[in-house]
Amino acid sequence: MRRLALTLKFDGSAFAGWQRQPEKRTVQGVVESALSRICGQGVTVVGCSRLDAGAHARRHVSHFDTSSGLPVAEMFRALGAVLPQDVVPLDLREVSAVFHARKDASLKTYEYVLSTASARPLWNRAYCWHVPAKLDLPAMRRAARRLVGEHDFASFQNAGSSVKTTVRKIESARVIRSGEKVRIRLSGSGFLKQMVRAIVGTLVDVGHRRIPAEELGRILERRRRAAAGRTAPARGLFLVDVHYAH
Repeated sequence: MRRLALTLKFDGSAFAGWQRQPEKRTVQGVVESALSRICGQGVTVVGCSRLDAGAHARRHVSHFDTSSGLPVAEMFRALGAVLPQDVVPLDLREVSAVFHARKDASLKTYEYVLSTASARPLWNRAYCWHVPAKLDLPAMRRAARRLVGEHDFASFQNAGSSVKTTVRKIESARVIRSGEKVRIRLSGSGFLKQMVRAIVGTLVDVGHRRIPAEELGRILERRRRAAAGRTAPARGLFLVDVHYAH
């Protein structure tokens, strides 16, 4: 057996998320189907992040084991031909037998895109959240800074997840204006279920002055999802990058 690391980008619009689900089209499902066909044996893929239905990735890393002797370059070319058009392979390489795409990730960066244009977006509607009301960006930036560091993020974890701890570390949290778009970029060692979307929804509520920026510290302290703001829709969320220590 050998272990390979696969890097993909994908448009999540037509997927029910990353994770394999019965009777549903998922990224993991189509990737496993393609690899099983190419390798001539069943393949299980382990991803670095379980993105929600409708969310996207510019760089998503996974790993799988296979006893196939097919050269990596040939396997990569075959993947490009077999995968559907909304999933694009970026890299495939042989790695150590102990490499783990999720557990070994030292830093993940997510970006959420807001459209602040007065008119609803047409061509990019599947890749942003339309928020036409004027946003208080300085307040959003002040609130985002309060998230940086190691905190208990229970207030930003949606239901349906069982984890040993809700403590996570955010390395950076930026709110960036780019024309009629606002990009919220979060980098950290790990994230809870729908944590990024809950943070974005809360920051938008800050931008609309429904929640004071100074309230973010108290929201963290309450450790209850009801204490924070709404959950942003998945369509504006992108996994931008994943880093590994070695």
